[in-house]
Amino acid sequence: MQSMRTCAAIGAIVALAAFGASGCGGDDESDSASGSSSSSVDKTPKGDPIVLYDISDTSGAGSISAVLKQFPDAAQAAVDHVNKDLGGVDGRPFKLVKCDSKADPAATTACANQAVQDKALAKVGLSVLWDNGNKVFALEGIVCQNAPVTASDSVSTTSFPFGGGAASEWPGEVQYWATEMGAKHGVTLADDNAQGQVNVDLMQAQAAKNPGFKLDVVRLKIGADPTPSVARVVGLKPDVVFTAAAGSAAVAVYRAFQQQGFPAEKIVNTGATVDEETFFSKIDQSAIEGSYYSYEFETYDDTSNPEVKEYRVAMDKYSDVDG
Repeated sequence: MQSMRTCAAIGAIVALAAFGASGCGGDDESDSASGSSSSSVDKTPKGDPIVLYDISDTSGAGSISAVLKQFPDAAQAAVDHVNKDLGGVDGRPFKLVKCDSKADPAATTACANQAVQDKALAKVGLSVLWDNGNKVFALEGIVCQNAPVTASDSVSTTSFPFGGGAASEWPGEVQYWATEMGAKHGVTLADDNAQGQVNVDLMQAQAAKNPGFKLDVVRLKIGADPTPSVARVVGLKPDVVFTAAAGSAAVAVYRAFQQQGFPAEKIVNTGATVDEETFFSKIDQSAIEGSYYSYEFETYDDTSNPEVKEYRVAMDKYSDVDG
């Protein structure tokens, strides 16, 4: 029973962290959630800590790192909530250790090995080169709940991603625009890397299920000026464009589309972009008016859902960032 309760608590941390890292726009919801989250009594237990690791690329991934910094912030707030408001698990608190994997293979492997040495129970966060970490964790039997961005996140024996990420959102977008929005031609503006190719393969497989829909691919190198790639997209005259650009990279992409006269209402992005601090507040509203965003989780504004309400209260209480 202890292991089941521990896993349930980890699930609560992951769920809260997932909401937090998704980007909250600044609703001033101030009502308290029912239960212990509104209590001012610190219930943190005194037993031996259960070690969790947040391994995220909080540096090294360019503009993406500005978004990924929210993962450890959200994870820490979730741990504080579980410890201080819910009393931890069986008299033991959770301890969160943060390790910057720096979008670097060596740093990613080093973080994974450090987690092994510290006898971590599980890993949360987002590391874009986590194939390296999955290899280490699979050998050691450590649970990984990486935000799914690598091919091994879907097949590693110890990987339990908390969602499908772009690998599920993009095929879903293709299906929806092909069947519900009347699109006949789409272009995906895909990251020019291995995971970008995984996502493209999934999108093309979905497009093949819709014979009347054509999908083209234009590559975009991470950190590069998107203007030439956007020009190629615009030249193809698509009905819809799919992108997963986030943070300042998304700002540059949407500005490039606006400068080339391409309407925002034909652009679809993933939920990772939906962030006030790193995206919406950084771009002129005319460049994004009418654009679409897919999202695989419950909306963080629906406080009629008690779990969302608990998340909002916990994040307001324990995190000093909106995201």
